Amino acid sequence: MVSGFSLSCSYFSPAVAQETVMIPAQRLVTVTGEADVKIVPDEALLTLGLETSDADLAKAKLLNNERIKGVKAIAAQFKIAPTDVKVDYISIDPNYWRGKNAFTVRRTVTVTVKNVAQFEAILTRMVQNNRANSVQGVQFRTSQLRKYRDQARELAVHAAKEKATALAHALGAEIGRPYSIREEGANWWSGYSSYWGGSNFSANTSNSQVSVNGSYDGGSPNSTLTPGQIAVNARITVSFELK
Repeated sequence: MVSGFSLSCSYFSPAVAQETVMIPAQRLVTVTGEADVKIVPDEALLTLGLETSDADLAKAKLLNNERIKGVKAIAAQFKIAPTDVKVDYISIDPNYWRGKNAFTVRRTVTVTVKNVAQFEAILTRMVQNNRANSVQGVQFRTSQLRKYRDQARELAVHAAKEKATALAHALGAEIGRPYSIREEGANWWSGYSSYWGGSNFSANTSNSQVSVNGSYDGGSPNSTLTPGQIAVNARITVSFELK
């Protein structure tokens, strides 16, 4: 009889040394370039408020419609296209007016003025003679905003490169290829709307004068904007490799 036996084998594997590879930190210089493109606006957006009140809702609406007709008539006189006069939806607010229950009807009208030289005359006429009774906002702008934004971005990139070159040179180094690029923001502003405190207007229809509140803040903190100009701004952050 053959007695059973068992065979056990142990396998040993030699220890494998693991080498840690240290990857050097990327040598970068990161800067932000900013640029303004200052241009003369070629259009203005005028936002008007039309408000009427009466104890009779139908009459309040009729009075409001008359104001709208008056604004549109002035726009036609200045050859503003009907498509450039937009009337917002009606708002009706029951309230207490002149000692009795009444209704206040409100509408907002936006007028795009494409002949900026006529802006002052159009604004004056539209708040006279029971037409618009508040000016809610004024924006001077350009119809070629995309073009000037592209110009501002390109100038901002050049400014970032010049700054990075100067910083690296001061440390005895040179910049290499761009490693990353990020746009911090692109915007535009008008000194006119900033001067009037965000276009906070109110019109006194009894004597057809516009009273204005606000203080000039110059738009951007670093702006050298002069009256009659708008500025298109771009901020670009770029990281360059250091050689």
